[in-house]
Amino acid sequence: VSVPETGISLTELSSLLKARFGHDVHITGNLIETHDGRIALTVRGDEASAKTFAGTVGELDRITVLAAEYIYAESQPVLWAYYLENTSRYDEELAFIKAKFSSAKPTDRPYLLNCWGNALQDLGTSNDEVLKMYEAAIKLKPNLWPTRSNIMLTLQALGDEEGAWRAGLEFQKKAGGRPGAARERQYSV
Repeated sequence: VSVPETGISLTELSSLLKARFGHDVHITGNLIETHDGRIALTVRGDEASAKTFAGTVGELDRITVLAAEYIYAESQPVLWAYYLENTSRYDEELAFIKAKFSSAKPTDRPYLLNCWGNALQDLGTSNDEVLKMYEAAIKLKPNLWPTRSNIMLTLQALGDEEGAWRAGLEFQKKAGGRPGAARERQYSV
């Protein structure tokens, strides 16, 4: 079975994930024809419970995309959240993060909080609420440089230029100077 838009099989997708992220992600699945002439694709993988996607033979492409997205979301929740963000699927991103956050690995949580703040901002939520998400992320991972940049930008949007400036100084201090451990472009103030 291949992912329609790319022509990549589930096996190839598994190999690509391994090459990209440096560890094996085992994905298996079954495609069957049901007694009523429909099809059912069941996929499962490391950190992904079995899930079945069903439809008509003509819907195979759609079913395959849904199955691939499910595996991607379950095996790489942070990357999935960024993918949803980069494809302007903010409502889905927010719902996904809210559903996954409590069971997410501690190492994933600061990144999910950053995505959460980004999604809220893209959906037009008040900058005060957005800032809370970014600050929570920094508490968990003080060297999350993109989030520190987001904090400065959000403070600017709130009209708190002095706060943005102080956040920039704190950023420099945490990064060990400018640019230090952070990239120069991440300093937005």
